Order: sequence, then C-alpha cells, then structure tokens
Amino acid sequence: MTNFSFARAQKELRDTGAAPMSDQQTSTYVNIRSRQSSQQQEIETLLENFSIKQANPKITCFMVEPFVRNTSFFGRDDVLRQLDNCLLPSADLLLSSQPDRIRIGLLCGMGGLGKTETAIEYVYSQRDKFDAIFWVRAEDSSKLETDIAQIAVRLGIQDPNEPNDKIISRGLALEWLLDPFKVEYTADGQVKVSASWLVIFDNADGPDLLAPYRDVANSGAVLLTSRSPLAKSAFSDRAVEISIQPFNSSESAQFLQKVTGVNGRHDEAEEIGKKLGGLPLALAQMAGIIRLEFLTYTEFLTLYDDAEEEAVVHETVLQPLRSSARGNLSTVWAIENLSASARAILEISSFLDPDSMQESLFLSHAASVPIPSFFKKKIAFFAARKQLIGSSLFRHNQERAEYWMHRVTQDVVRAKIEPERRKPVFANTVAIISAAWPASSVGGHAVGLWELSEKLYPHITRLRELYVRYFEPGDESLDVAFASLLNRAGWYQHERGESHKILPILEMALELCVNVSTHETRDLGSDIRYTPGAISNETNDAESCLAHTKRFVDIRLEIAKQSTEADERLAQSYNQTGVAWMMVKEYQKAEDAFLISAKGYERLPNCTKDMRSLGPSSFLHIFGSHLHTP
Repeated sequence: MTNFSFARAQKELRDTGAAPMSDQQTSTYVNIRSRQSSQQQEIETLLENFSIKQANPKITCFMVEPFVRNTSFFGRDDVLRQLDNCLLPSADLLLSSQPDRIRIGLLCGMGGLGKTETAIEYVYSQRDKFDAIFWVRAEDSSKLETDIAQIAVRLGIQDPNEPNDKIISRGLALEWLLDPFKVEYTADGQVKVSASWLVIFDNADGPDLLAPYRDVANSGAVLLTSRSPLAKSAFSDRAVEISIQPFNSSESAQFLQKVTGVNGRHDEAEEIGKKLGGLPLALAQMAGIIRLEFLTYTEFLTLYDDAEEEAVVHETVLQPLRSSARGNLSTVWAIENLSASARAILEISSFLDPDSMQESLFLSHAASVPIPSFFKKKIAFFAARKQLIGSSLFRHNQERAEYWMHRVTQDVVRAKIEPERRKPVFANTVAIISAAWPASSVGGHAVGLWELSEKLYPHITRLRELYVRYFEPGDESLDVAFASLLNRAGWYQHERGESHKILPILEMALELCVNVSTHETRDLGSDIRYTPGAISNETNDAESCLAHTKRFVDIRLEIAKQSTEADERLAQSYNQTGVAWMMVKEYQKAEDAFLISAKGYERLPNCTKDMRSLGPSSFLHIFGSHLHTP
C-alpha cells in the first residue's frame, strides 16, 4: 500500500501522462480499500474516488489516550536525554530545510522494563515542544489503522461528509503527516506554516505492519517501543536504538523506597531489587504488596523466600521473553494475597486485550456469568479494584473508565491458572464479551453500533490468539459460544469495509462448528458461511463465493428436511447463490436461484416487498428476459 500526498499525486500523474489537478486546496489520498498492484491504478482510483477540501488542523493536538502521566515514574534520565537528542525539532531551522535529519527513535528491551512507561513520561514532559503528539497502538493492524484514522478526527480534518469512515480518515491523517501544517493568524490574515509532530508507535513488534507508513517519518519525529530489535528497520536503518536495561541494585532500592514510602534498610531494599532482577514492573507490583500489607523489607524478604508461600512465584519463568533477563530472572507477581474477587477479575483480564479493558465489562456484564468468586455488589468490585490498582497490576484511566494491564502480567497470571481451570476461565471471558457485544443480525448494517463494537473488537482478536495457543476444538458448549462471537465480530468488520482482516476469524468459527450438529449450531454454521460468501463477492473471488454459498444452501436444505416451517435463511442462501452465479456469468442459473429465493421469502409470515426484491433479483429478472429474447 502506498500513500500519496497531493503533491506526490500530481507528480505521479505527470509521469503517467494523466491530467493534473488544479485546486491547491484539494486534498487527495489513497482509497485504502483498493489493493491494486500498480501505482498508476492506485492514483487513478485516488482521483476518481476522493477530492475534498481539507479543514485547518486543530493545533496543538495531544492524542495520548488511554494513558495518563505516571506520578511515580522514576529514573531513566539518560534515556530521556537520548530521546531529546533524537526527536526534538530543531530550534532554529524549519523541518523542511533539513531533509537529511531522520528523527526516529526506538526504545527496545524485554517485556516489563518500562518502555511504554518511559515513552509516556517523555511525551508528557515534552508536550510543549511539538505542535501535535499522537499515540498509536502498533501491535496489530486493526489497532494501528484505527489510531491512524483517529489522528484525522483529533486534528479536525476528517471528511465532513463521511466523519465516521475510518478509511477516509486514515488517508487524510497520512496526508497531513506527510505535509504537516498549521494556521497562524497575523494582521494580514491567515498564514500556513510548517507544523511539528511526534508519533509514538507502541508495541511495534511486527515491523512489516509499519512498512506502509515509512514515508511519514521524513516529515516529523517517530518513536517506537518494541521487544524486537528488528523494529529498527521499520522506518529507516538510521533510526536511533535506545536500549532500556533493568535497574541496577541502587536504582532498584531508590525506586522501591519511593513507591512504598518505606525508607527501611537500604541494603534490604537492594536485596529485593536483586531478587526481582531490577524489572520495574515486578518492583512496582511488589512495592504495592509491601505498602498495602504494611510489610517491612525484612518481612517481605522472609515471605518471598518461603517456598510454601511463594512456590508459584519461584516456578513462574516466562519464555522466551524472560530468557535474557539478568540473573536468570523468574518473573514474580504474587497474586496469592489478593482477594478471590480480585483474582477472578485478574484471570478474566489476562485473556482480554490489555490496552483498554472497559470497566463496564465487569460492572454491567460479568454479573450474568456464574463465577462463584465474583463480586455480587458494586462495593465488592471497588474493593477488588483497589487491590488491583494498588498493587500496580492495573492502571486506571478514570476519565475513560478503562484499565491497562501489562502483557507480562497477563503472561504470568495465565501461567498460574491450573490447566483444568484455564478453559472455564476462557469460557467465562467469552461469555462476558458476548454479553457486552451489541445485538445485531448477520446481514444487517447497524452503523449506530459501530462505536461500541470498535472498542470491543480488540478483545476478539486477543481471544482468538489465545484459543489457538491453549485449546483444541471439542468442547461443544465453548465452541458454539466462541464461534457465535467470532461470527458477529466478523460481520461487524465486513460492515466497516475491513473484509480483508476477518477471514482468519471466520475460518476459526467454521472449524469450531464442523463437528457439532445440533439445530442451533447448523444455524450458526450457515450464518458463518454467509459472511465469507458476501466477502468473496466484494473481492471478486467467484470460486470462493460459490463454495461458501453452496455449503450455505446445503445446510439449509438439510434443516428443511426436518421442518415444514418457512426458513428465511434458506431464502437468503438462494439469494446469495444467485449473486455467485452472476459472478461467473451463469445468468440462467442465477435467475433460477433468485426465483427460488423470492418464493422462499413469500412463504414467510412477515414477508415484505423488500424481502422479495432483495439483492439484484429485480435486475436479474429484467436481464433474464433479454436472455430469452430471440
């Protein structure tokens, strides 16, 4: 995928002999839905589909949700100085006059060292040095593209005609990043001047995901946080790699004393730091236990070294992320001292997307899940929440009513769940997300539900990833529930025009249903077939469309043999089959399928005129009459 600013599009048009554009205020950008291989085709599509007036950006802009500044941030002065040298705009030269200066920094290190925390501290401490700062979640394409689109919204430059279209907003955001400007007001009126920006790509462990955005790095400052050293090449080989190391024993002791508020013996604080390998996240969590339990350093060391009390702690060694830690570190989280409700919340959370766990999942939807240790009243939830936040297992964004949990913490928590309990915990998590997911039917187009679905969708991708890691199909109750959730999430992405993302999700949903043959599951199986069939139609994959719709029809016919009731899904399957036959120019077969579909809809007690004319059937009747004309 290539991104073009107006000026670059002009140049490409001149090179290809196409007529250039004339309005200097017109914003043009790539339709990201288009995946055509040639550059010329991309430009032609660009010009054909988009030409809008770009609004003046709202400067200054500070998009760093969901993070708030950590008032207990400690140390890393050398890292912050290196970031200044790498990222700050020149004080006396315009950015456009220094094309050779690449301002790309990479904070690299193992999980739990505080890369994200350091980046948060940097953007808050230097927010007045940039006209705009944007925080982008880069661990998967869905989050990455959503946050890039949000840049346009926060700048106020989104298309007024399509303000909720992520694809359009993403294109506008990229264009502004390529050619950043702001408007200043003088006695003579408005003046456009260059603007400075900083984009943080957090958890950029997959460099290939960032390849489409390479060009923007020439126009601003980029900071990446990543566990992978390969992330350095995501934008430029000249990126400055800044390695974050564990705290040394003296730093660990100072950090521990600051967070606990306990001075104690400095040598004991250093000993705790050594036992925790200087890992800031482990130190923060243990400091929470010391503070909340009113422990002395001596008492904590005794507790930590007690094999009976801390057996799980000593056995928890995460690979491969922890394999390079100093002193062969075994990551410690010690959840044994938490209440049963706090542990239940923590275990559920270990299967969720860690960046934005909505409080409503626990307050509004967890009550429907039969978890004995879960709270029954809000006051009990608040008590559990206090423990989780106080021990630094959760970070709370009160304004957004969301929680953030470190990925290393999730790894440790899941490792501590006994194998026989892991599937029930996963099933409860699926049930909570299913209860929270907005009700909409496959085949519908519920734009009003998109905002909530967008917030919940990262949990779906996380659940899919962890199902693959831990489980195999075979538990009918879980398989059906999870397949249903996957299918609903897949249809949501199809509604948004993001069809290329959802095939792995639908493939898993189909796999989960293949060996289950209840009536309810066959309904689900046919629904799952409908979605990829519709996607294949959109992407002009006739063979796949025919295969899915044929199976869709077969399932409905099997069910029809056992029931005399009118079946709306059967009518729907023939309508989709008609579309598939049209794709391969089998017009007579298409007409036959549409006629069967129309008759099926007519049998429904709630049949409407719209149902009878669903899809292109009206057109096909007209087209079919031409086929029979001598």
